[in-house]
Amino acid sequence: MAKSVREILNDNYVGQVTYRRVFADLAGLAGSVVAISGVTGVVVKVTAIQVAKPSVAQAPLRIVKYSTAISGGTSTEPTPVPLDSNDPAARATFSLYTAAPTDGTEVGALFDGDVGVGDVVYEVFGGEKNAQPIVLRGPGQYLAIELSAGATLNGFVEWTEEAEAPVQTPGV
Repeated sequence: MAKSVREILNDNYVGQVTYRRVFADLAGLAGSVVAISGVTGVVVKVTAIQVAKPSVAQAPLRIVKYSTAISGGTSTEPTPVPLDSNDPAARATFSLYTAAPTDGTEVGALFDGDVGVGDVVYEVFGGEKNAQPIVLRGPGQYLAIELSAGATLNGFVEWTEEAEAPVQTPGV
């Protein structure tokens, strides 16, 4: 179903339903430490990621998109915070790992670099005109922040959620 004029104007003036989840002192794990997964019937659009590295002289950091689900590992799922308290609870799954999961099929790295003590990586997706945020469709797609053992990370992930539009069939 297409959006009404009122819904389009509301998106432009009020903004879309937006969530943020902060993480702090993630340490001692090599691999995926933060993951946000899509959900059936909802389009999840990751708009910003910030990662600060307060420890270890220099370590690799990756932000990676996957096309098949993450599995295993030990994680917690802290509650995402809506930026407007009148908004509904988030539907995307946000996970913080303390034991390494098995990653799915990698689509590709969106950031891959060495970061040092005190460095802050701030990535905005879709902030430029005609640029697209990172889109996750369905529970199989997810975005992960990966690090090397010995590093400590703090930061946040911010995203929007909207109902998935039905597939349009021409001429029907």
